[in-house]
Amino acid sequence: MLDPLLFSSILDGAVAGFVATVFMTLFEAFFWKSRGWKAVLEWQVNWAIFSRLFKRRSSTPKLSWSLASHLFHGTVAGIFLGLILPSLSAFLSTSLVVLAVAYSLVLWLIFSVLLREPYERAGINVATVGVVVALLSHTVYGIVLGLLI
Repeated sequence: MLDPLLFSSILDGAVAGFVATVFMTLFEAFFWKSRGWKAVLEWQVNWAIFSRLFKRRSSTPKLSWSLASHLFHGTVAGIFLGLILPSLSAFLSTSLVVLAVAYSLVLWLIFSVLLREPYERAGINVATVGVVVALLSHTVYGIVLGLLI
């Protein structure tokens, strides 16, 4: 049987991650409407992952699958933070919002900066605006996640 405290951490992280991703997505939607796909690197990456996993051959990203993948990844990231937060809090005496923003910025650094070259080799147009929007939207994600967790 799953430990109630562990279950609570997983559930809290999942809910907080999902809601934070919804806010992040709403923030990104503004840039998608005004600048197109190049402004939302994460949606492009999520489509590329989905299309390769499920062997979809469309070069035009599908918004529904991109957003579903994005929500899934944000929820999983929230669960992970919910699980590691007790350990982080024990070592660092800072607010949960600061920890969550730092966590989201690490995610941005890994997935938007360090993996930029592999994305470009895979055919994703990594525009600077997409990287900047990703930075801003990860900050939104971190703030909401920290407030909810």
